[in-house]
Amino acid sequence: MMRKFVCYIKKDIKIIAVSALCGLLLTTVLAVRAYAKRVSGDISGAVIRFHVLANSDEDFDQSLKLDVRDGILEYLSEDMQKCESRDDAEKYLSAKTAEIAKLAEKIIEAEGYSYDVKAELSDEHYPVRYYGSAVFPEGDYLSLRVTIGEGEGHNWWCVMYPPLCLNGEGIACADTDMLKDVLTDESYEVVVLSADNAVPEMKFKIVEWWNSVAG
Repeated sequence: MMRKFVCYIKKDIKIIAVSALCGLLLTTVLAVRAYAKRVSGDISGAVIRFHVLANSDEDFDQSLKLDVRDGILEYLSEDMQKCESRDDAEKYLSAKTAEIAKLAEKIIEAEGYSYDVKAELSDEHYPVRYYGSAVFPEGDYLSLRVTIGEGEGHNWWCVMYPPLCLNGEGIACADTDMLKDVLTDESYEVVVLSADNAVPEMKFKIVEWWNSVAG
């Protein structure tokens, strides 16, 4: 009788232990999911990306892509730096898409070529991208997308708001402190990675994982 009683006790303890472990794992998974979803939404909802697609990978098309990039950044630079919020930047860029396309076509014509250019502000899926000391996780972002001709060449990517890329190739020296004004502290910690700190990198991987499964 006593032996059966002891067996029952051991069985109950095992059930309680397994249940507690499952509960802990479920709580952890839900907490990680909530964190990743929160940070991912904050990052994608705080910035506007910039994407220029070249007509082809021919040298002259790739050169045209950079000329178009430089012209657009120069054209938008002053006004973009005046935008006080993402909403302001979105409204400004949305009103300028036709002018941006015409500007790009003029730049291309000045180089002796003729391509149609499409400029639009729309949601676009981005892979992981590094910009100097900042890195943005894979996900969907509002983007100023400029397509030159067939748009089948290698692309150029950057961040239009906050204006990290208004200096073109100077992105490696971009002031990532600008991101502090638009991101929460936990999101900023994920985007601005520290080479000697594994914690932000681990958090970045969590957000990256969430974007891959949620997308």
